[in-house]
Amino acid sequence: MPFLKTNEARYLACNCNVFVLLHSFFGKMDTLKQQIDFNRLPSHIAVIMDGNGRWAKTHGKPRVFGHKNGVDAVREVTEVCAEIGVKYLTLYAFSTENWSRPVSEVGALMALLVEAVRNELKTLNKNNIRLQAIGDLSKLPSASRKALLEGIEATKNNTRMTLVLALNYSSRWEIVQASRLIAEDVKKGELDPAAIDEPLFSSYLSTKDIPDPELLIRTSGEQRISNYLLWQIAYAELYFTEVFWPDFKKTNLLEAVIDYKKGNAGLVKPANNWNLPQNFKYFLRLITTACHRSPSLPIRSANRNTSMSKFLNLFLLGWITLCSQFLSAQTEGVEILPYGERKEYEIGGINIEGAVNRDRNAIKSIAALREGDKITLPGVEIPRAIRALMKLKLFENVMIFQDSIVNGKTVFITIKIVDKPTLSRYFFSGIKKGQQDELNDIIKNIISKEGIVTDDQKELAKLKD
Repeated sequence: MPFLKTNEARYLACNCNVFVLLHSFFGKMDTLKQQIDFNRLPSHIAVIMDGNGRWAKTHGKPRVFGHKNGVDAVREVTEVCAEIGVKYLTLYAFSTENWSRPVSEVGALMALLVEAVRNELKTLNKNNIRLQAIGDLSKLPSASRKALLEGIEATKNNTRMTLVLALNYSSRWEIVQASRLIAEDVKKGELDPAAIDEPLFSSYLSTKDIPDPELLIRTSGEQRISNYLLWQIAYAELYFTEVFWPDFKKTNLLEAVIDYKKGNAGLVKPANNWNLPQNFKYFLRLITTACHRSPSLPIRSANRNTSMSKFLNLFLLGWITLCSQFLSAQTEGVEILPYGERKEYEIGGINIEGAVNRDRNAIKSIAALREGDKITLPGVEIPRAIRALMKLKLFENVMIFQDSIVNGKTVFITIKIVDKPTLSRYFFSGIKKGQQDELNDIIKNIISKEGIVTDDQKELAKLKD
């Protein structure tokens, strides 16, 4: 079969992706919303938006590219919090430590703040969301401070939800500032030292009119608080996810809310990306990128006639159907391990899904999970097993589910592994030998960057006991 033209391949990929994303988004959103216990809904969620730079690096772009894409995640998270009834959302947008970053990056962040506030002002008012800010705002550039204060003034009467931006914020700075103000009032004789208690101290913080967060989310896999709301999160649950902030979507936020009050605090949740079946996705990217990088190659399709058009339409229809069935199978009955109270169980059995042509015993060995072993739930064993398997860099994703608990003593577990896409072989048709070598070099380079696993690599990296 002749090659598709680059724009034809992109057209096909775009149409498939649009359908799959819509199917995934609406189906998963509805399923997740049904799982929320609204009696336990946190009224205040705080987020450490981490991973913009690393996300940009994975895309071969500068750090600023990650910050710009992070604005979309801010929009999504704000919208879904308002939809489900969260009253306060606080985002760690810029810390006092961030001033040490390159001047160009800081300048871009400040410019992005101005742009985001002005662009989203209409949407905030439309959705009845109030904008507030905490931190030492006096140190912000005048243009950024002006845009921020205008946004706060324009939304001050909104009542549905409050979006709080932590800008030039440091929790230690805030606590020192509060202590200084208290000391000044004591010195003036306006405050009796004996009257100082926790509620009074809280009234001197920049969050005095905001309830303490009940749920703190940090993206990108880091398990640190980073000088953020140290006083306020004394009793908050901590939720860590490996998803980089630009990839953090509405569904990710809903998963964190569902996880709230389930006893999973402090565990790292693995990134779980919903994509097209990987072989097709990567092969399309492989060909389109290769053609784009070498436009001089005479890669042509058949004449753009009715037959070609009919072929593309039929192929697209068939592939959409296949993707729909694939995603339905993915969503049906899938639930991350629902930990109960902390308790020790005996592993009665381990079922392994996926991991085609892998040694099952080797997987259990690397995960350090075997039948008959003792395991504490919630505990460190499950996240440790996920990290150990992901470190092999042979899998797209690893998930561990609880199948059942028998007699309150024995737990049965499923390890679900999504293999990285495998490229068995490819060949060229209709181009000269020298041009084949050029295209082959480009494709090999893409393979190494995209993490596509070839059959040769699988043999070299085969799991052994």
